[in-house]
Order: sequence, then structure tokens, then C-alpha cells
Amino acid sequence: MTYRVCIAEDEQFIRKGLEKRLEQCGQSFELAGSADDGVQGVELYRALSPDIFFVDINMPRLSGLEMIEEAKKLGATRTKFVIISGYDDFAYLQRSIRLGVASYLKKPVVQEELQTVLDEICAEIEKERKLYGKEEEGKRSLFLDDLLQSQQMEQQLRALPGRAYFWRAEESLGLEARGGIAAVENELKKVVHPQLLICAALRDAPAACFFLAEENFNQENANRADNFFRSLTYGMAAGTTLDGSELHRVLERLDEAHAKRFFGEKGRLTEAVEFPSHKDKVVHVLADALESSDEGMFTRLLHRELDSCCSSPSLCSTLPQLYRALCLAMMEKMMAYEIPITESLKNELRVFALAKFSSITVLEQSLTLQAEGINKSIRKRVQSGGLAFQVAAYLQQHYDEDLSLKDLANLFFITPTYLSKWFKDKTGATITQFVENLRMERARELLEYTSLSVGEIGRRVGYEDSNYFSRVFKKIYGIPPSKWPRI
Repeated sequence: MTYRVCIAEDEQFIRKGLEKRLEQCGQSFELAGSADDGVQGVELYRALSPDIFFVDINMPRLSGLEMIEEAKKLGATRTKFVIISGYDDFAYLQRSIRLGVASYLKKPVVQEELQTVLDEICAEIEKERKLYGKEEEGKRSLFLDDLLQSQQMEQQLRALPGRAYFWRAEESLGLEARGGIAAVENELKKVVHPQLLICAALRDAPAACFFLAEENFNQENANRADNFFRSLTYGMAAGTTLDGSELHRVLERLDEAHAKRFFGEKGRLTEAVEFPSHKDKVVHVLADALESSDEGMFTRLLHRELDSCCSSPSLCSTLPQLYRALCLAMMEKMMAYEIPITESLKNELRVFALAKFSSITVLEQSLTLQAEGINKSIRKRVQSGGLAFQVAAYLQQHYDEDLSLKDLANLFFITPTYLSKWFKDKTGATITQFVENLRMERARELLEYTSLSVGEIGRRVGYEDSNYFSRVFKKIYGIPPSKWPRI
């Protein structure tokens, strides 16, 4: 099988190097075209629609992420995008995840890492091609989180009329996950024609999405299916029905509907509410609690927030967003302290990650255990890292305050000269540079995820003078904060 590959990279020697490494990966990869900047990259995608597209994150005219966003608007339903970057930047990782980027390679690209990424992507492409080739089969047995990541499959189903149901076995019944789903599927086949049925199971829970599709969808079939799910005595319907032509909206909303089981609502799927802006602050406070010497602080804050979330169905539907935001914050904190991020924590960023939790109590216990482990690792890291790490940990929490070198030295009972030299020797940055970077990272985060004004963001990260804040931001990122893209 041959895979068409394109590259968007403004540095010629890097582009040529990547082309040579691709040749070493075997004859399965055909270099279809190259682009020098993001605008050319979009045009290249429009013309060739390759299987795999390597995209440099920093390019003229359009950045790599902006290029991918533009390509998605053109209907990038099949192409697998791979980011290549010289930066180990968590914010880029966050945006890449949201854009559905297939993988992320750090410069300089190593042959072994490239081969591993290509092997994984090719396996995914083959899986999608096989799935697409079975269009005549009514039933597709696959995992729902894979379906959500397969935009090609979503496009294929989007045009079908039909109805979608989300079903979950009650934990108390002790039904084995696949057995419970198979029982529902077999019974449903007695009610509607088997060729109409598409079953997509959740990976980590006894739950599934059943989609009934047909060319001439009629109300009679809809009524039979509705009555069937209402009559089930060994499970619950945590979602409901929507027209199949809106399947993309069904997929986006099922996660929120599923979360409502923590509130106890087993009825209709409602519109998801916007993630409340104050939740950003909640996540920030919870993340800071991971560094606290008070081991119980995170647990108390989390319990209070989950109680608040489960006080109404609409707030409960924000749980998936809150959960993913909190997991991202945990990962960010671990990266700051050079703590390895576990695969299990990375997997929590999946859609339907909440599906495996049978109750809000189990969810709370899981997060608390994660937090306790991170808190313990941070304290161990600070203690073993000596003075420089302790100062860095303090600055992580107080970067927005007006701290002089003398004030900081007094806190740690040493002279300013000694502190300045010791910190630079251990971290490679001056204290001023370290604080400036912390402030700019937080400012960028606020620019991307809030609607606060530039002046207010500057004040929140420690700059009373908005003009000075803008100059520092432009020095670090190349553009003023007023031009930074809002998400």
C-alpha cells in the first residue's frame, strides 16, 4: 500500500532532511509535494489531499496550527497531520490535541521516532480504509472513541438519516461489558432490520452507541426503537435520539449526556452548555493545590467543585470539559517539575474518559489518587533539587507578585548575590528571565482561553503598565498580545 505524503516546512535543509528520512522508511511513502509556508501548505492540501502531512509549527504567513485549522475548514477528513517543532511547548500540545493532530515530532527528527510515528499512522489509515470499504455491511463493531477520532467515518455517517441512542448497563447488575452490549444488540435486531444497525461500543465501560440508519428512514422504525429502549429493564438510556443527519452533533453531545448520570437523569439528551468562564479559575486553583504542603487541600477543593457540578443537569454536563481541563493542568504541572507523564494520564484526554466511572464518588477517588501521587512527586523533586528547585517552586506560585531579588533572598535566608548566581548555574536562566517566562506562559493561556482585555491580563500576571506588558510579550512571541489568536 502506498501513502501520499506532503511536507510544509520553511527551512529548506530541514525539509530536505525529512524527505531523505522518508525515503529511508521504504517505498510505501510517495512524496507528493512540499510547501515553504502555511498558505502554500493549505493550497497543497486543497490540491492533493494527501494521506499524511508533516507540518512545521513555525512558518511564515500561517503557522502550522493555523494551516491545519484552515485545512480542516476545507474538509480535512482523511489526512493525518503530524506537527514538527523545535519547541517542547505544552500550549502547542494542547492546541494540537484539540485540532486532532495525529502525532508530534520534535526537531531534529530522529529516524527511529519517525518510523514509529509512520507505523502508527499507517495502521490507523488501514483501519479506516477497511472500515470505509465495508459500507455494505449494516453492523460495524468498533469502539466509539475510535469512531469519534475517525473524521472520515463521521463524514460517511453524517449524510445518513437515522437515529442515535446511548445505552449503559447498570453497574449493579454485574453484566460483563461486551455481553451486555451483545444482548441489547441481539434484542434490537428483533425489532428493527439488522442491516439498519450500527453498534459502537465504549472501550472502558459496559456502554454503547446504537445508530439506526436507512435510506428511507420512517417514523415506524423510530417508534419501535424508542419503545425498545424504554422497555429495557437491565440498563439505562443515558442519551436519546437525534436525526442521523446531525450525527456530528450527536457525537459531540453524548459525552455531556453521559456525564448527567452522575446527577441521576436518565432521560433526554439536552444541548451542552458552555464551559463557564469561572471554571478556568477553578482548574487553576486545583492545579496550584498540587504543589501545596497541605496534602488535603486538593481533595477538599475537588470535593466542593464536584458537589457544585452535580447540583444540576446543566452543570453536570460540563464535567467532561472540567475533567479534561484538570487532566491537562496536571500534565502541565508534571512537565514543569520534569515528572514523567504516565500513559494512563494521557489516556484521560480521550472523549468518553468519564465512561469508566460508575459514580461521582469513584471519579473523585480516582482524581484524588492521581493528585496525591503528583503532590508526592513534586515534594520529592523539590527536596532533592536543592535551593534552586525550591526557589523555582516558590516562583511558580508567586510569579504575579512584585518580588525583588532582595525579598526572595530574605525568604530563603541567603544573600541576593549568592541566590542570583546559584539559580543561574542550576537553571540556566536568571530569576528575572524565569519569572518573565512564567508570566508570559500564563498570559498566553489567558489570551487563548478567556475574553479578558489585554490590560486586565497584564495586571493578572504582574504588569500594571499594559504598554510594558505588550512590549515584553512581543519580545517573547514576536507579536503583541492584541494580535494573539483567541480560541
